[in-house]
Amino acid sequence: MVQPVPEDTAADGGPGEAGLAPTTRQAIQVSIAASLAIVTGELVSPLHWYWAVIAAFVVFAGTNSWGETLTKGWQRLLGTVLGVPCGVLVATVVAGDKVFSVVMIFACLFFAVYFMQVTYSLMTFWITTMLALLYGLLGKFTFGVLMLRIEETAIGAVIGVAVAILVLPTTIGTVVRRDTRAFLTTLSELIEISIATMFDDDVTDSPTERARELDRDLQQFRVTAKPMLAGVAGFAGRRSIQHSVRLLTICDRYARILARRSEQYLDPGCPHGLSDAITTAAAQIRRNIDALVTALDGTQDVAITPAADSLDAAEAVVRQHADGLDRADPGSNPRHLLAAVNSLRRIEGAVVNAAVHFGADADLMAHDQPG
Repeated sequence: MVQPVPEDTAADGGPGEAGLAPTTRQAIQVSIAASLAIVTGELVSPLHWYWAVIAAFVVFAGTNSWGETLTKGWQRLLGTVLGVPCGVLVATVVAGDKVFSVVMIFACLFFAVYFMQVTYSLMTFWITTMLALLYGLLGKFTFGVLMLRIEETAIGAVIGVAVAILVLPTTIGTVVRRDTRAFLTTLSELIEISIATMFDDDVTDSPTERARELDRDLQQFRVTAKPMLAGVAGFAGRRSIQHSVRLLTICDRYARILARRSEQYLDPGCPHGLSDAITTAAAQIRRNIDALVTALDGTQDVAITPAADSLDAAEAVVRQHADGLDRADPGSNPRHLLAAVNSLRRIEGAVVNAAVHFGADADLMAHDQPG
């Protein structure tokens, strides 16, 4: 039987889940963090308090849980700490050369934007270096100003992370489960649409479009799970989340193959025994996927029935009818059916593996699990 996915970081059911929309929850967090950063930053420097406010604000940008905020906070601080000595060195070397300083400023800006999607710490590194050059160009460059930037950034980052953890927190595990549910729901819909496309000429939904949606769901899952794969927030549950990423990646890969094959095989007039066999196998896989979604919602004792026998029967029927199918007609080539069945088998293997991973009865899986 499948058990609910264990929480990897902290218990659910906090205030952040009491009905507030994610945008409302984050707006409250940012308001509190910015207010505290203004007060604390002003105590350190009445002239540069805004650095603390900026740090407290940006650590929330693009995050869905306190784990992501924590990761972004320490990356910003790390980039600032490393950027200060580099900025001091570069600003000292180009001191007095305005043209070269401007060129270096634009170069730093280019690298900051370039590394924005790679790692946040590198983006912050180049921005800090650029600020040193800019202050040098304005004649206000001092080592003390850059050290003050480190202090204000540290204050803002710490305040932002603390507020994310203490005020209406959303744990990483909560968001990971939400994204997993979205992925599995899209996967189930893709299987349904793909099978219907092969045997029904009245289907209007596109398997390829649904495959693109599935790929977007996978990318969102990876973004959400990233703090658990590396960094401070990744000490707990790293191996578990790595396994989940691999399973969802397998499902995504073979779902795209299934979608492509379903659009290549278009034969509404194929023998009913053939279409029924594949439809039955696909339906069982969808039931197992739906069972996993139910388990993620916290339902106890959800039954999983592997579809290996149904897939074997479907493959046998395809091979039995292969001679009667028109191989010259791309729309009824049995190779497309065999490839579709193989894709379903791979997805089934990942689904059953996920069931075991989430606490399924190993004895139940032993005799039916696909190889």
